[in-house]
Amino acid sequence: MSFNTIKVVLIGNSNVGKSSIINQFLGKKTEEQNLNFIGDKFNKKLKIKYNSNEENLILEIWDSAGKEEFKSVNNIYLNNVEILVFVYDSTNSKSFNDLKEIWLPLVKKKLDLDKIIKCVCANKSDLYEKKEVQIEEGEKFQNDIKAEIFVETSALDYESVEELFVKCGKFYLKNKNVNKNETYIEDKDNLENDNKNNNNKEINSINNNKKTDKDENNTISCCGKCYIF
Repeated sequence: MSFNTIKVVLIGNSNVGKSSIINQFLGKKTEEQNLNFIGDKFNKKLKIKYNSNEENLILEIWDSAGKEEFKSVNNIYLNNVEILVFVYDSTNSKSFNDLKEIWLPLVKKKLDLDKIIKCVCANKSDLYEKKEVQIEEGEKFQNDIKAEIFVETSALDYESVEELFVKCGKFYLKNKNVNKNETYIEDKDNLENDNKNNNNKEINSINNNKKTDKDENNTISCCGKCYIF
């Protein structure tokens, strides 16, 4: 059984819940005091139904450090990234503003965002009474950066955590299949053009032979394609 390995990086301020989201998805404990793996990567196998098929993926999930002193080493996290998840705390407007003013400019210096899948994740949706960033603001940021996915999650009660990664996997498969189809169509067009050129050469050769034969028999030709006897 073959698996496609996809590098997924969660990025954003510290304390927005990146580690908790990963821990929940991996099936581990979520208490903050037990989360001491910031800056690490974890693999998880994921089966996704796509186009009536079951695809096997390995998500290589990286938890980028959110502290200021770690921002200079983010090349480690961003190299060969295929899916980038911008995470903010929906109860903390500063974490959302920092995505726009600090993290987005940072990754733009290192990545061509048009070539990767992007997701905006609004975490701590369970704390709706303390919400400072409305869904509309998150969706606007999604549109501004042309992100394919916007998800509200709660790492505390697992709400939409799996949905987040499943959607990322599906968009990866969609892009992969689109690229395959584009290559196939391009190759098919080239093949058809080659066949047309070869057919035209063959038709011209046949017509030239017909002309010669008809001329030898004193036959009058009109255009080389039809003959008047």
